[in-house]
Formats: sequence, structure tokens, C-alpha cells
Amino acid sequence: MKKLTGSANERLDRLSDRAFFLRIATLVLERADRDEAFLRLFLLSALEGHELSRQFYRARTGRLIAAMERRLTAIFRRDGRPAGLDAAGAARAFFSLAFGTVMARTILEDARLRQAEPKRLAANLVSVFFSGMAPGGGSTRA
Repeated sequence: MKKLTGSANERLDRLSDRAFFLRIATLVLERADRDEAFLRLFLLSALEGHELSRQFYRARTGRLIAAMERRLTAIFRRDGRPAGLDAAGAARAFFSLAFGTVMARTILEDARLRQAEPKRLAANLVSVFFSGMAPGGGSTRA
């Protein structure tokens, strides 16, 4: 995954809500495609309980989740917070959608997911996520 630097955060901040989440999901999926060996080593080290996997998770994923939390807080402030949702939980749920897709695609070698383009998969994840946040499961303004 690319490191979110100050300038990368500024570019993300200028995107629409859906484009913001689309960019993050695409980044996660493309990073896994570029370096499947890294993902496998990361998972193995996590399963073995190695501290390095936790450090990586906090360093890399922490920045992504923090950026998503900030964006979701702004969305909830603007559009109202859906019942039972908070920005921290929703950010982690979105990351889990993306990471679960990476796992099924890369580790479990799901044929359908492996054939799909990362940007198309990312668009599906964003659509599912925003539909789930809308009252009654409809689409949001975002």
C-alpha cells in the first residue's frame, strides 16, 4: 500500500465521498496484486504471533483507517449518523470488506475475484458499503 503522506491526504480530501472510498479500496486491492508474496508473509507472521505484523498493521492500516474515520465523521455530521453506526466501526468495516476481498482473491484464489479488475471490485465494495449506511439500505447522497 502506498504510504499516506500529507500531500496524499490532501489529494484524498478533495475527492467526493464515494471517490475517496473508491481510491482507498483500489489502493488496497492493487497493492495486494503487485505483491502477493508480501501478503502471504504478512499473514504468516501474524499467525505466528510475530510483533512485526502488528507493527505493520498499526503503521500502514492505521493511517488508512484514521483517514476513513475522519471522512465518515464528516459524512455523519453532514448527513446524519445512521442508527447504530459510529465512524470508527464503519471505517473498520469498510477496511474489512476490502481486506476480505484481498484474502479471497489472493489466498483462497477465488476464480471470479481473480478475474475481476481491481477497480471494478473496488467500485462494488463502495456501492455495498454506502448502500449499507443508508436508511433502509438505499443509496446515500455521498
